[in-house]
Amino acid sequence: MNILIVDDHPVMIEVYEYILSTSTKINYNLTCVSSCEEAHDTLTEKKLTNTFSLAILDYKLPEYSHMNITNGCDIARLVRAYNPKCKIVMVTGQNKILFIYDLLHKIYPEALILKNDLVINHLPQIIESVLDGNHYYSATVKSYTAKMWNENLTLDEDDRTIIFNLQKGHKVKDLPKIINLSASTIQRRIFNIKKIFKVDDDSSLILELTSRGFL
Repeated sequence: MNILIVDDHPVMIEVYEYILSTSTKINYNLTCVSSCEEAHDTLTEKKLTNTFSLAILDYKLPEYSHMNITNGCDIARLVRAYNPKCKIVMVTGQNKILFIYDLLHKIYPEALILKNDLVINHLPQIIESVLDGNHYYSATVKSYTAKMWNENLTLDEDDRTIIFNLQKGHKVKDLPKIINLSASTIQRRIFNIKKIFKVDDDSSLILELTSRGFL
């Protein structure tokens, strides 16, 4: 079995290597890289296509701006494209509700773990469970998805992209240059999002989402 680890922290790579070597029953070959560029080159190398069974990915990674690959989510999409049967374990320090919801719906990882939830001793069982065809979401991830479900918040990828760009400080009038949507479509979507969160203007929307832990 071939396993890919993408993490820019050498200590974490050592931890994963140790856990895999001492605590699992898996026979494996390990490939470890530490940046988006290295991960891209590894995954797109012809002889490695369709060879990985498991990928353990950190979210925050050194970017590969030349290919517009900026984080572990982009790497996960490459995994899906070049190794469609590969199981993905995503680890992230990001802990905002809408970010986690966005990550889940963009890549549907077999496991998603917040670093604050990560218990190293549990990793072998998580990995073996994922390889057996199961899914694993850490406690905080489960609580965030439950909150979205309980409050009946259905925001598609375009809605989330609009919100994230407003959070960055982009003006509504500039969004058509950033997002592949017409100005009228963006305005309509913002109107509907504000209705969902019961606010009247754009600045109040971001404040409301931030105060409630979504951003």
